[in-house]
Amino acid sequence: MGFLWVCGVRVDSQDLAAWDLVGVYTDRSLAVQACRDENHFLFPVVANMECRSETKAPAGVEWPHREIPSVHDWEWPRIPR
Repeated sequence: MGFLWVCGVRVDSQDLAAWDLVGVYTDRSLAVQACRDENHFLFPVVANMECRSETKAPAGVEWPHREIPSVHDWEWPRIPR
């Protein structure tokens, strides 16, 4: 079972849970390409499984355009690629 990659963008710097969906991709590299700036992020989900908490606290979140995430950003564990 493979991952789907969700790309999102933060819309409120004060509210970590406020984000918009940019797209969902079967290939991680396409999700990375969809991340346009430092407010864009991606995280994996498994198809056909509930992921209710993912809208607030995505597991395995990555910020492709940030070398070091700020202390205010999500700090969940990264998953292996």
